[in-house]
Amino acid sequence: IGTTTPSSKLHLYTASSGGIVGRVESVFDSTTDSDGAFLDLVRLNTGPEAMLRFKNTAGGESTAFQLGLDGDGTNNFRIQNGSGANFLAIRTTGEVGVGTSTPWASLSVGAHDQSLTTPLFVVASSSAAVATTTHFIVTGAGNVGVGTSSPGAKLDVFTTNGTGVAINARGFIQVTDT
Repeated sequence: IGTTTPSSKLHLYTASSGGIVGRVESVFDSTTDSDGAFLDLVRLNTGPEAMLRFKNTAGGESTAFQLGLDGDGTNNFRIQNGSGANFLAIRTTGEVGVGTSTPWASLSVGAHDQSLTTPLFVVASSSAAVATTTHFIVTGAGNVGVGTSSPGAKLDVFTTNGTGVAINARGFIQVTDT
């Protein structure tokens, strides 16, 4: 479609500078043309970015996920929401970024909403949205907690038997009984 020299059984071609190149669409109610689900092949205007977008019409762009390659010459792989915020980036050199488009270590974790209240990393005893016991946490403010979900110092260690250890920025070590 769009070419006189196809290179495969289905070949879509467009010379546009961006937008939807191809779409697979399913509509739940064909009489009102509503509640559709889409799979789009998208070329973004910012460069030769190739993205596959999964979208549900019920909630606008916020219900979309897209995955593909950066068009900045790096060909990094990324997964984004419909607004373009990066959830996962994998560089061609192997670094993986969660919440960042520019990972600088083997694993880089950034705050997806740039908030100090959202934890960067959590290890808990449950996979539920609200953990039953938090074993380890790194907060958006950079505090690290072991045995506590709300560390009050750069390193806050708490045990269930009532003995805790906290180290603050002044180098003060405090061992408490609570």
